[in-house]
Amino acid sequence: MKATTLIRQPLLFGNLIITLVTFLSFSFNSLVAKNNAKLSQVFTTEAAPSDKQVLKLYDDNSYEFLHFVIAYKKPKVIREQGSYILESNKLKLKSRNKKGVIDHPKHYFFLSEKGLFKSRAQAKRVNAAPALASNKDSKYYEAFYIDSVFGKVSNDPKVINKLADPKLKEKKKEVINSLSESIRDTTGNYEFWKTAIKKDIKLSIDTLRMIKAVVIVGPVEESTKSFISEKKELVLF
Repeated sequence: MKATTLIRQPLLFGNLIITLVTFLSFSFNSLVAKNNAKLSQVFTTEAAPSDKQVLKLYDDNSYEFLHFVIAYKKPKVIREQGSYILESNKLKLKSRNKKGVIDHPKHYFFLSEKGLFKSRAQAKRVNAAPALASNKDSKYYEAFYIDSVFGKVSNDPKVINKLADPKLKEKKKEVINSLSESIRDTTGNYEFWKTAIKKDIKLSIDTLRMIKAVVIVGPVEESTKSFISEKKELVLF
């Protein structure tokens, strides 16, 4: 009996080790797969420049729903995560929370060329706008993009606050320093331009292209000529 007991104990211990190794291996593989999940589709809607929703579907059947809003005069992003099932023309979203963080339908009717509709009947209506339009903009597949209202937005699915990704802050410093150095050579007024860049760095290229300005210099006695010269440099910039 003692010999049998001694034999069984190592066998049980060995089985336990194998089970534990298998579990850890499965968990590690799942974690790697999750971290390597690739973005497959993006859907967006914009009630206003300060009120936007972005739904991202990943190839591991996980989703990320983002709602960008201005709350108490500050930019904020509300994030919901979960899993999805896309079968034929039906998309089902299952939030990780018992109640979804963002108010949206849990089921959508999907039309590949248009986007997501709240129902099949809505999708059949002539010229009906989708609840979330299909968006193939390449900016969502980059590390980050620049929004005209919310500034730099992270696309990293692991980051909770998309507007406060530490990587973006480091990148912002690099941009400010490089631009400031080039401006220092042109104008000589380094501190002024550095402050201006910090304030305006959130403007996208598209937004800057739409800006038109008129620079006015009033008579300031003996300083008028120097002021005009300075404003000409400003206009060139």
